[in-house]
Amino acid sequence: MAANFLRLLQRGGFQSHFSPKGGIQNSLQLRVSPKNCKGQKRNITGNPERYPGADFNYPKTKKFFWATPPKYHERLFLRDVAKYYALTGVPALIIITFINVFIGPAELSEIPEDYEPEDYEYHDHPITRFIVRNFMPPYQEVYEKMCAKIDFENEKRQWRQKHKMVDYLMKERGDGLYHYIPMTPTEVIDYSPKSDPDQ
Repeated sequence: MAANFLRLLQRGGFQSHFSPKGGIQNSLQLRVSPKNCKGQKRNITGNPERYPGADFNYPKTKKFFWATPPKYHERLFLRDVAKYYALTGVPALIIITFINVFIGPAELSEIPEDYEPEDYEYHDHPITRFIVRNFMPPYQEVYEKMCAKIDFENEKRQWRQKHKMVDYLMKERGDGLYHYIPMTPTEVIDYSPKSDPDQ
């Protein structure tokens, strides 16, 4: 069946055959829409010689079912986008507009004596001040963490330099692997007789 159909398409026409009901009919009865025939949209029903045995008296009002990609996921995505914008974007826009209109940015003023400003007071916008005051760590804490990390990395760098120097001296002097066992110096050991051997 498939081989015959491909052979018919390569020959450019429909092969007529005898129907059990009698009479000559074409194999496809022109059930393929003209839109599916490349380059032959205008002449598919006007050139009977090209399609021998084709039934050109087929009803022109025949409706075909077109296989198109579904639009379900596109509509679902657009509906979700509209829902999320309505639940988040619209309230956020209302709140930001209210803050900018009725509160406004802070004004710069002189710092009184014996007063240390908070971290959030260095910002002018109310939303930024709220975020820094409630969600951000203090600047002093961040600075000390950074200094501690720099000091830790510096100590590791010094230990790596010492390790390289030890490896160099081992190769230079032909020493073996090194290890350290803490021991009491002989100068401080008391060899006098004792009542308890563990003393």
